[in-house]
Amino acid sequence: MSNGKADHIDLLIKTLIHGDSAELKDLRANDLDGKSSSYQVYTFLDLEQKRLEKIQSLFSEKLNKVLRYPQIERLLQDQEEQQEDLLILITEKIRPSESIFNQKMKILWEKVFSETAK
Repeated sequence: MSNGKADHIDLLIKTLIHGDSAELKDLRANDLDGKSSSYQVYTFLDLEQKRLEKIQSLFSEKLNKVLRYPQIERLLQDQEEQQEDLLILITEKIRPSESIFNQKMKILWEKVFSETAK
């Protein structure tokens, strides 16, 4: 047993024998503080264990699946194709001068610059 713990137990026994209730309350409060810090350490260790288990799962299971079955290249290629298709579709809709977009832009342009000219 450590010297500090033995001294604490000796002090507790002497306090109980002499019946000093104020000192006994102080000892109980100190003992509760020690338990609180023990619970904090236990909680920290428990959370750390869970975090490490998740990391281990990531590297041992999920990462191996990603390496064995790579999908990122195919997904990126699909996204680029969709982006190109959307760009073509949008430009086809706004290109004609009589398109709704161009009509609205013309109204907006005239409104902004006719007000600033005044």
